[in-house]
Amino acid sequence: MYENGDYYEGKREAGKKHGEGVYEWDGGLSKYEGTWVNDKREGRGTMCYENGDRYDGQWKGDLFDEDGEYEWSDGRKYKGEFRDGKHNGHGKMIYIEDDEYLGEWKEDKYME
Repeated sequence: MYENGDYYEGKREAGKKHGEGVYEWDGGLSKYEGTWVNDKREGRGTMCYENGDRYDGQWKGDLFDEDGEYEWSDGRKYKGEFRDGKHNGHGKMIYIEDDEYLGEWKEDKYME
């Protein structure tokens, strides 16, 4: 338990989060469950945000990376490749109105 109310349960190495673990922010309103390396989300993990958004996939240096799926609280979904925390590479976006974009993305933008 941290002074600000955050909570971590899992493996540590040299005083840092390292290995499998669960971290909760704001009394559990936001929560990450997955792998940590030197206090950063790294490898496979799931992040549930206070606003209802959810990401499940690969992490690198605390950012979304490689393959993953992001679902917004309003029902939109993106499934595909990420790099540096953004849609980058091949992916599919599904909008609320059932519109879909399947193809290449760069810096969160669909490349037509």
